[in-house]
Amino acid sequence: MTHVTVVASAVDLAGRIAGGKVDVLVVYDQDLPASFARSELGTARPPADALGSAIPCLLLTSTQAFASNHAAQAAGFAAVLGATVPARVLYRRVGALLQRVRRLGRERDAAQRAAA
Repeated sequence: MTHVTVVASAVDLAGRIAGGKVDVLVVYDQDLPASFARSELGTARPPADALGSAIPCLLLTSTQAFASNHAAQAAGFAAVLGATVPARVLYRRVGALLQRVRRLGRERDAAQRAAA
């Protein structure tokens, strides 16, 4: 099942992450609430709760410059897309991130079973 929710505050997001209700986080750089952190270059930073929980974060940005994409990925975003990408490209990228999460979870579970 797919469920999309708009989160307007870092506190609400932290509660959803703690409750295990977040699989992928999509951050739109233009509508970022003031409670979310930005890097020195002005690009958004993924929430610390998401990084600590190994939740992949996708940044939608209006800037297409290579430097901003590199800075966003260095800040912890798993992927960066332009805000004007077609919806099917966004869906495919989110799907790829979800597949990666599932694969890493299966690998982690297999390693835990082998260690036991």
